[in-house]
Amino acid sequence: MTPRLVTIKQAAAYCSCAVWAIRQAIWSKELRACVIGKRYLIDRGDLDRFIDALLRERA
Repeated sequence: MTPRLVTIKQAAAYCSCAVWAIRQAIWSKELRACVIGKRYLIDRGDLDRFIDALLRERA
């Protein structure tokens, strides 16, 4: 079973980008994340929408 929420590190691997790029997107409110305990977790659906938005920007 694939987890619905991923860590920042997993999100960076999924997007093939640096961890700091994911953190920056969260801080600038371009990417939604929830905090559970001390960890930021990102919904895979939000991550896919973020990637789609970036692709539309560049097209």
